[in-house]
Amino acid sequence: MWLALPKYSSRIIPAAPWLAVVIVSSRYSYSNVNFQYSVFLVPFVYLAAIPFLYGIARHRRVILGLIAIALSFTFLYSALSPTAPDWPAANPLASTVASISSGLPQNVTILTESDLYPQLSNKAYVSLNSSSLEPPQYILVNFDSSWYNWTNPALGFPISPRDQTEGLTSRYPYRLVFQDQGLHLYMLGPG
Repeated sequence: MWLALPKYSSRIIPAAPWLAVVIVSSRYSYSNVNFQYSVFLVPFVYLAAIPFLYGIARHRRVILGLIAIALSFTFLYSALSPTAPDWPAANPLASTVASISSGLPQNVTILTESDLYPQLSNKAYVSLNSSSLEPPQYILVNFDSSWYNWTNPALGFPISPRDQTEGLTSRYPYRLVFQDQGLHLYMLGPG
């Protein structure tokens, strides 16, 4: 598909404004393939590939070669590849976090970190940044996680979960209500 771009470059012109934003931006989310810009750009790559594929339709060997190359890259970088790292392991705290999540009321405010957020996202008010004037009712963090110290001002995360937790627990009457394998759950209230 990408081979079609030089020959049919006029078909990618509608993506030019977004490409300009990507080129001049310093935001990581604009230049990383795993974020939204690829979703915007890839349709234009396919659009440019239509006449390219139509032009080579008579050359079966070229098509089969391109398919073989694409499948090779897919296999090489997939989880099934012998060169790939080990299969992702389940988080040993997943069942504990699920249990904690099911024990919390639906409408409470919770401050957490990136690796725990997906399991808590079924709650109404879960946040990675404490930006409210009112402190969150619960704080759930994992002291042993690399996400506990993570910060990225360019993405809008200027304060790590560690700094937020330490700041909130020193200013407000939080009490530790659960602790297991680095996992800490704090609840706002009298001690």
